[in-house]
This record gives sequence, structure tokens and C-alpha cells, in this order.
Amino acid sequence: MSGADFSSGALFSASDGFIGGVTAGYTWSELKLNTSATSIDQPLVGTGASRLRATVSGPTAGLYATYFNAGFSSDLTVKFDFLTVDQRFNDLLATTGTFTGVLAATGLGVPPFIPFAGAGSVNLLNSTVVGNLNYRFDLYPNFWIEPTVGVQYTNSSYGSGAAQLGLADGNLVRVQGGARFGTSTLISNRVLMTTTLTGLAYNDVSVQGGFIPVGAFQGNNLLVQADQGLMRGQGILVLNFDFGDGTSSFVQGDVYGGAHLFGGGGRAGIRYQW
Repeated sequence: MSGADFSSGALFSASDGFIGGVTAGYTWSELKLNTSATSIDQPLVGTGASRLRATVSGPTAGLYATYFNAGFSSDLTVKFDFLTVDQRFNDLLATTGTFTGVLAATGLGVPPFIPFAGAGSVNLLNSTVVGNLNYRFDLYPNFWIEPTVGVQYTNSSYGSGAAQLGLADGNLVRVQGGARFGTSTLISNRVLMTTTLTGLAYNDVSVQGGFIPVGAFQGNNLLVQADQGLMRGQGILVLNFDFGDGTSSFVQGDVYGGAHLFGGGGRAGIRYQW
């Protein structure tokens, strides 16, 4: 995912202030899913197999706001993803009965398979609201730790034709908690690089419908409902470069997973603040 941010800020006093802005970007993600189905009636019914490839891409736009007071801060993000979901699948369906001809003559009794394939595309609107509460503690010069807790709500609305692809409108509620560790370094005496490492535990406490989340927390999973109520972990590494004239840029990589799940992603962007 890549994007650009435009923000402005105001100080209310010597210790607190407010920052707000807009964000825009483009996101792309891909899912490859291989499954198999084994019948309890083997060898009368063979083992079927399925391969699915889905890509999700499109522009994103949103608003964000941050309030800070000494070490405390809170942030709120509202984001809209205008996406296109493209699916391609190949199924090998196992059925009852036996082949005739050469296989039948051998007496092997091999059950037949029916190949089935298809493809389709549908529009998807993801509407996401994310809120976090944080408190920063300075450990010693240029090093700090910031515990954080937050909640995310995502509503996914598909265009016509979603049912034919096995997709339905839905929503997700996720809670998370963890901490960020950060340090700052001056590069070439003019560019301030801030490195942040975040460790989070998260739980999708409520999942309804079927959708592919691609907003905050970098979740990309067609089988997201299978994760409901399970604790997961996420690690995020961010390099932020401040050029001192209101312009900054960042590069981010993350991994996430838990039981039966592992994934990763990346982002990059540019921000201008006045």
C-alpha cells in the first residue's frame, strides 16, 4: 500500500495540542488458498481439491485526528477503501461411481472427478473506524515506550454479483493492545529518522458476513470468520524520515499470525504538514 497524508496542527497549551489531516493512497493485496475435501466414504468418493486466487486493489481516502497532552495521546481514523475484488478458482470435484473403459477394465474402481473453473469480479466498499489510547514514557534520551489499546470497526459492502463469488456484506469488530518502542537518530545533520517497533495482541471479537479487510492492522483473509474469538499477534516496524520543512516519509513492514495463520504486508507514504 502506498499513500500521501496532508495534516495541520494546533497547540492548546505548552503541553497539549491537536493534529488533524486527510490521507489518500492505493492498496493492493493477494490471497492464494489451496484446500482439499476428504470424504468419509472413501474409496467410494475420492478426495477433492480447490485452488483460489483473489486480488483486492483500489484507492483509499480518509480523515484522522490526534489529541496529545504530555505523555497521553488519543487518535481516531475514519477511512474508506474503494476496491475491486478479482477471483479465479479451479475445483476438482470428487463424485460417487467409477470410471468406465480402461480404468474399469483394471478393476481398480477409481472414483471419477469433475473439473470446474470460474472467474469473476465485484466492487467492494470498506468503511473503517479505528480509535486508540496511548501513553508515552521516556526511558532515556532518544528512547521511549508507549503502551497502547484500541478498537477497530469495519463494514464491508459488496456490489452486485458478490453472491456468485461466495461473498456477502459483513462487519468486523477487533480489539487490540500492546506497546511501541521507539528511538530517533539524526541523519546527515538535517533528516530526523524515527524507528518504531510495535508488538500487538489482537482479537476479532465479532465477525459477521464474509469479506476481505485491507485497512488498518493490515488484515487480509477471505476466511476471516474462522478467526473469530482467537488471539493473534502482530509486529510492525516503521521508519519515519522528517526532512524539517513539513515534509516527511515513512516505510512500514509488518507480520501477523497465530494458530493456523501467518501473513505479512508493507506500506510506504509521504506526509506534508503545515
